[in-house]
Amino acid sequence: MNIYPQNAINTDRLCIRPYQENDLPLVYGIHCVKRVNQYLPYNTWRSQHDALDWHDAVLERRKNQQAEQYVILKKGTLIGTCLAFNYQELSKECGFGYVLGDKYWQQGLMSEAMAEFVPALADHLKLVKLNATVESDNIASIKLLEKLKFKLGSTEAEKDILLHHYSLEIL
Repeated sequence: MNIYPQNAINTDRLCIRPYQENDLPLVYGIHCVKRVNQYLPYNTWRSQHDALDWHDAVLERRKNQQAEQYVILKKGTLIGTCLAFNYQELSKECGFGYVLGDKYWQQGLMSEAMAEFVPALADHLKLVKLNATVESDNIASIKLLEKLKFKLGSTEAEKDILLHHYSLEIL
């Protein structure tokens, strides 16, 4: 049994559900775009081999209950992904991240998705804290986290990149 939520989460325009193997070609369409991947902790995909490596890692992390990968759909079209990872049972916290295809930027879609995903994740795992790390240049992501009431906890430099660590304290 997976510890992470497995039920679909629906909003007015979107559906968030666990990743399935048949989603891979559409996920590839997002991660092969450099400007979409510029703030992610891995390189832009250049081949199907990169996609298959990612897929295998998703399945391995799922099997080991280290993470769950989700897809975000708008009217059945895959527009982005999100991830819950590193659940800590003792401290009741975990991390999360998200990415949206560039054709869907500036439409409020990730705000809508995360406004439902974050509380569903927190409720399912009985979290007291949810964490996110974002590069200092990723203004859109910083604005989204702040809109979701995340607070900046610390900042660190890593390989010429300034990382902001945000958290949401859940009562």
